[in-house]
Amino acid sequence: MPGASRSRPALALDRGDYFRAVILAYEALIILGCQQQGNKFDPLTYENRQIAEDVLQSRLQGEDRDTFRTLKNVRNACAHGSRPQEFSAQQCLQSVDAFCDLIKKALGLFERFDN
Repeated sequence: MPGASRSRPALALDRGDYFRAVILAYEALIILGCQQQGNKFDPLTYENRQIAEDVLQSRLQGEDRDTFRTLKNVRNACAHGSRPQEFSAQQCLQSVDAFCDLIKKALGLFERFDN
């Protein structure tokens, strides 16, 4: 699983499909958080997703934690058609370069869990 779900956001980004890239990057991280809890931890259950998010937040620090939070806010803004309140998320939605940088940083978060 990890290879496929990790490569899809990068492929979407390469194609300029930014909406799909942010959604897939966030979902891949949530799936990773669920996997950290065991194979029977279903990422489609709201409660499990919340726990997975908490696990990710607790294991990330500094800029990595900020990247995850910004990714979540940008993903929510894209998925719900809303304006994010967080300034860094607003910046990502105003600049293609900032958006792409966010996705690339988010994909780098997987390395924190591979060890």
